[in-house]
Amino acid sequence: MLLNVVEHTSFHLVNGSFSKRFFEFSALLGKQNICFEVPQGQGFDDVTKIEIPSAVELICTTQNETSSGIQIPVEDLDLLKDHHPHALICTDIVSSAPYAAINFEKMDMAFFSVQKAFGLPPGLGVWIVNDASLKKAANLKQKGILQGAHHTLESFEKNHLNWETPSTPNVMAIDVLGKMAAHLNGIGIEQIRKDTEVKFEMLKHFEASHQGVRYTTHKDAHLSHTVCVWTCEQNPKDILEKMKARQYVLAGGYGAGKADQIRIANFPSSTVQDMEKMLQCLSEVIS
Repeated sequence: MLLNVVEHTSFHLVNGSFSKRFFEFSALLGKQNICFEVPQGQGFDDVTKIEIPSAVELICTTQNETSSGIQIPVEDLDLLKDHHPHALICTDIVSSAPYAAINFEKMDMAFFSVQKAFGLPPGLGVWIVNDASLKKAANLKQKGILQGAHHTLESFEKNHLNWETPSTPNVMAIDVLGKMAAHLNGIGIEQIRKDTEVKFEMLKHFEASHQGVRYTTHKDAHLSHTVCVWTCEQNPKDILEKMKARQYVLAGGYGAGKADQIRIANFPSSTVQDMEKMLQCLSEVIS
């Protein structure tokens, strides 16, 4: 993405390990990268007040920061585009697709991998690209800007027009993704979102009624609906081991929160009843 549409400058909203890595990749590729950063576990209060220079070509956002359980509301992504129409905007939805209701009329690019909410083995990525991004990539090619030594947006688009791929694809992973997409379509995106929100409210109620865990922020708009991150009073490793002994596998903290946090996935593969049973077990473990 950075190679194909950024000639000089990218701008990054950073509030966790994965958004920071996006920023770091830009520097590794020799781009002029600008960062607006808040502490991990915090969100962005007013995106319209973030100063983004007119020279910026790509605004890089992480809609759902998997490391910290913090989201950028999709409405804020729209505001970023409205206030900076000169730049392309992209977003990382690795742990929020397909829940996040991205407005693709304003989002130029989005990307995710399939091992989170789609519940598939890792190794397959999905990159959603609009015509404006293709046009920018074509412009950079005309200028002789290096866009990669293997695949480029041009090669993807050229083959896509013939319903082909530029090289041998992971056919099995694509086929299984298709089957999972069909399964989720059978449930329906509205039902998936409704169930996700019910489970999110259950997680919020649990945190409010148990002193042993707490969110890093209590601004509801900033809390991820799909990845719950709690700071724990007792040793998180003890909690994880006790839960695993009861057949529940939760995740430890990541990055800055590795030592004192746990993470709980709120993906379609877990039902409302599953979440209820898991939280009952967790209540016994931390009480």
